Amino acid sequence: MLLSSAQNYLNYLNTQPLLYTMSPEEARALRKSSKSQQYADNILIEDIEIATRDRANVTVRNYEPASGEYEATILYIHGGGWVINSIETSDASCIEIVKKSGYRVVSVDYRLAPEYKFPIPLYDCHDAYLWLREDENNRGSQAPIFVAGDSAGGNLASAVTQLPHGDEIAGQILLYPVASLTYDSPSYAQFGQGFGLDKRAMEWFGEHYVSSELERFDTKVHLLNAKIEQAPPSFVVVAEYDVLRDEGIAYAEKLALVNGQSQLVVKGGLVHSYFTRNEFFVHEIDLTIDEIIAFVQSVME
Repeated sequence: MLLSSAQNYLNYLNTQPLLYTMSPEEARALRKSSKSQQYADNILIEDIEIATRDRANVTVRNYEPASGEYEATILYIHGGGWVINSIETSDASCIEIVKKSGYRVVSVDYRLAPEYKFPIPLYDCHDAYLWLREDENNRGSQAPIFVAGDSAGGNLASAVTQLPHGDEIAGQILLYPVASLTYDSPSYAQFGQGFGLDKRAMEWFGEHYVSSELERFDTKVHLLNAKIEQAPPSFVVVAEYDVLRDEGIAYAEKLALVNGQSQLVVKGGLVHSYFTRNEFFVHEIDLTIDEIIAFVQSVME
């Protein structure tokens, strides 16, 4: 049964235009969030421009305890089907992670499709990881680096582990990740309409992100297709009422076969996007952050 918070969220969504009936620009305007006002006195927050491999610049938002001391660092990659959203839409949740954990969090404002199709968003996230790795080294930090992301951000986070120096990532935190662009799992049939992320919306996202069938099945897009020989410890969260549920479960099971350290949590009664919809899911986000902290601590033990 849907939780009341999820039903309230869906009631709100049902008053909004369907994503796939809009242009990317219209969809971005609909989801645009203003900067959070939740800044705590003991958290330092700074936007930093970093260079990308194609000589562009992207912004990363750095959140860290004012003391400058932290046990772990998380590179956070926002969701939005590679087409919408920004570091603003994940801002409140990133702040909550720092508040509860005392970790450093760095959020990536990667360039969006269709203006910047695959692999540019992925390379932006990888460049952010390489920058963070160097920054931690320059600080003399011994903090392990984890990658995390929700939805398409989970897809990008896990794909980063396939790229150079990905084997040095301490762990990956994947919140209802996109692991396939085939749109044919049983959960797509069950929840393809009316549960927040429609099948047609996912098809719309996929069409904007990749340029060909070859790219659609690239192992850094279609994660289930990847021949994974090594992977960091993994924490995978899926929502019960989500078209992406089954592929997330399948990917968690695949990761577990590789490293034996893949944890899967199925969030009963919840829907896609809950982790960054703070106005509807305060309690559920809080519980998920507790689970993320427990995972990070287990890896560091």
